[in-house]
Amino acid sequence: MKQILTILSIIVIPLIVYSAELSDLQFGAIHLEEPYGIRYGVIGCNPEASGQLTIPMEHDGNAVTWIEDNAFRNASKLTSITLSEGIEGIGFWAFQGCTQLAEIIFPQSLLHIWLEAFKDCHALQQVTLPPNLFLDEQKEWQYEYVFANCTNLSSVVLPALTMIPAGFFENCSSLSSIELPAELERISYEAFSGSALTSVHFPDALRRIEANAFRNTPLQTIDLPTGLEYIGPDAFAGTQLSYLPIAPNLRVIHSFLFAGSSMTEYTLPASVELIDKGAFKECKELITCDFSLATNLTHIGEQAFFGCSALEVADLSPCVSLTSIDREAFARCSALDSIRFPDSLSSIGEGLLRSRFLNNESPLIRTVHLPAGITEIPDDTFSGCIFLEQFSSDSPITRIGNSAFNSCIKLKSFSLDQVTYIGEYAFNGCWDLEDVLFSPDLTFIGGNAFHSCKKITAVHLPNSLKVIERFAFCNCTSLQSLTLPDDLRIIRYAAFLGSNIEHLKIPEQLYFIEAQAFAQSPNLKELILPENIVSVHEACFRDCTSLQSIQFPSTLKRLNRFGFADCIHLDSTFFPSSAPTLESNVFEGVANAKHHVFEEHYQSFIDAGFTNVVIVHRPFEPFEQEELPHQTDVRITDKAPSLTMDFKTAPEWQIIIECTSSLTKPNWQPSTIEPQIDLTENRETYVLPTENASHCFYRAVAYPAFLQSERPLE
Repeated sequence: MKQILTILSIIVIPLIVYSAELSDLQFGAIHLEEPYGIRYGVIGCNPEASGQLTIPMEHDGNAVTWIEDNAFRNASKLTSITLSEGIEGIGFWAFQGCTQLAEIIFPQSLLHIWLEAFKDCHALQQVTLPPNLFLDEQKEWQYEYVFANCTNLSSVVLPALTMIPAGFFENCSSLSSIELPAELERISYEAFSGSALTSVHFPDALRRIEANAFRNTPLQTIDLPTGLEYIGPDAFAGTQLSYLPIAPNLRVIHSFLFAGSSMTEYTLPASVELIDKGAFKECKELITCDFSLATNLTHIGEQAFFGCSALEVADLSPCVSLTSIDREAFARCSALDSIRFPDSLSSIGEGLLRSRFLNNESPLIRTVHLPAGITEIPDDTFSGCIFLEQFSSDSPITRIGNSAFNSCIKLKSFSLDQVTYIGEYAFNGCWDLEDVLFSPDLTFIGGNAFHSCKKITAVHLPNSLKVIERFAFCNCTSLQSLTLPDDLRIIRYAAFLGSNIEHLKIPEQLYFIEAQAFAQSPNLKELILPENIVSVHEACFRDCTSLQSIQFPSTLKRLNRFGFADCIHLDSTFFPSSAPTLESNVFEGVANAKHHVFEEHYQSFIDAGFTNVVIVHRPFEPFEQEELPHQTDVRITDKAPSLTMDFKTAPEWQIIIECTSSLTKPNWQPSTIEPQIDLTENRETYVLPTENASHCFYRAVAYPAFLQSERPLE
């Protein structure tokens, strides 16, 4: 038997650990801008260099004084670096991205550390900056973000600096404490943003804290020096400050200064002149803001207190210099139960107290009073203030913007007697709003302006109004009395849908009624459409379940689909001219309506597809012109000879004498003249009055008796 010997060969590959040496460094001349000139120093490093490294004082007989831009950038294996004495400067991005660098030892000779020199050195734990470090405020950009994103940096010793440059310690998320030098005058923007500082003692010399300086830090306590003059936007936004001391010389509270912080109270110093945009935005634990000292405050900016959901009172009355408050300044302040304005106020912005309806954001305010300087209510000002019951003003309100009182479900009354403009959704959903008196100068009511105002029973619109916009009075389920303007031209889509109008007089100047304008009006019984109407639009009077009779104009050309669908009690219509175009389902759900037409038009209705067509005879022959004073140059004057109108009686027709004082803008009204009836001749004679009847014009109108009208509809 042959024995097979298997030999297992093991190959051992040695693990090579590369240590940083002098040979890993590249040296050379470094050309700097004036006044630094040409220096000699390190211009590069082997990216594989690892471990500890000491930068020598000299090389090849040249003193090493500078570290070139990017020299050690992304040397991610270096763990410790010592800079020898004599080195004066570290260039841009010199050690950026040295992610394992845990220690850096600076020499006493070091004067300059430039832009982002140690940015992203995540392992760096402690830094003692040299005592002679120089920061040129004229070239501050050169020193920005030096230690930014050093996420393990927990200990810093600062020399006698007068400023801390922008972003110097940004996102140093382990830096929980620091001692600021007594000489410090300015902390620049984002200097400590995103750090772990919980408390800071500011030196008395400090004058400026700039934008975002401590943004998104867990700061809980600070003290502000009396000489502080400036705090920039977002400086303390997102902190956990529960209280902020007064800075007596502070003139401006800049935008988003305390946004998102945890402060529970704040007192505005007397020096403050401006609260800028979003200064206290989303300070959800702010319960009290004391304005009692703020006599110099002139302006509150956009969203200044937006979302301060714990703020209970905004008493601005001591702010005797306050003239303007910008949009949404106190929006979504759900705990706010009182707001008072100073007499000096002349302007408020959109959405001042706006909240989202039934979303637990509505303020608790029940009463609002505006000073004399406010005459316009901007868009969304009180939208969603579901507890607002009373509104008053020292001056008449002339303009109400879009959604100004939208969903103010408890608002009971509002004076509109001098309002000329009412915007869209202005009083939408004001369930408790009762009857309002409109100004005779009102020119515009926007869409949905009074949608679902369920307690309005009467609407009397002035002649200045030419258009009623879509959904303007939709779902006003108690609306019974409606007066439309004489010069009204257009009624838009669903303007009065769901009302309870009983009598509807449509103006003679009206020429357009859009779809569903009067649909679902269950109490409407009679309808007379005036001349100029050429079309009844889709579902315009659908579900008017009490409607019994309709008189159409001679100008009618089209009846659109579902125009009178489900008007289940409709029994009589009258068409004075030939058949209009009949779309499908116009009278769907109407079983027994009779359509009354003149004999000469009968066939056109049969051809158009009408059923239950009934022929009626014309009421009377036209008068001679000289008998009927209807022209603009013929008037009845005082003590003129009596004029008469004479008719043959016709059982199908009711004769009404109407009068107006003008033919250029006629307003025909029924006269009280009673006829003299001659039964033997079957005639009715009307004697027109001449006593005190100057400038009066008359006409005779025959109304179909078969439409059950006893007189013209008011």
